[in-house]
Amino acid sequence: MGRFENHKVGGINGNPNKRTIRRSTGGRYILAYAKKLNDYFKKYIVGEYFKSIAKIAIVSLVSGKIWGFKSQGVENLRYLKKTKTLTVDLVFSQSQWLNADLNELSEMIAQGTLQCFGLMIKKTEKLGELIQKESLLSDIDKAISEFMR
Repeated sequence: MGRFENHKVGGINGNPNKRTIRRSTGGRYILAYAKKLNDYFKKYIVGEYFKSIAKIAIVSLVSGKIWGFKSQGVENLRYLKKTKTLTVDLVFSQSQWLNADLNELSEMIAQGTLQCFGLMIKKTEKLGELIQKESLLSDIDKAISEFMR
């Protein structure tokens, strides 16, 4: 993952956080940031929050040169009974990330992730699966807070 974190892009007035995301690097930055956020989730989301759901997953889909997703935002919430897995897609359109700076990118990823968790929490409540809501919300907040530092 280091090649994404060290990738050089143009800065604005020497401010490294004002680097703009260009067409050739956007997907790499989003995926690198999503991996960074995932590492924080692995650190903090370790409790027993559900009765039987074994895995939750947010799938990041990034539009760009290769893939052109027609939508953006949170979609396709799925509960796979057989594997006890809950998944949701988080779609980033090219217009969202093109020319964004790194601060805007991390904020966009954090907000999209929070929207995903909100939808997933509602679904687990509807399924009668959620048993530790306050603990889950607290752990999500810890992960997002550390990611945004």
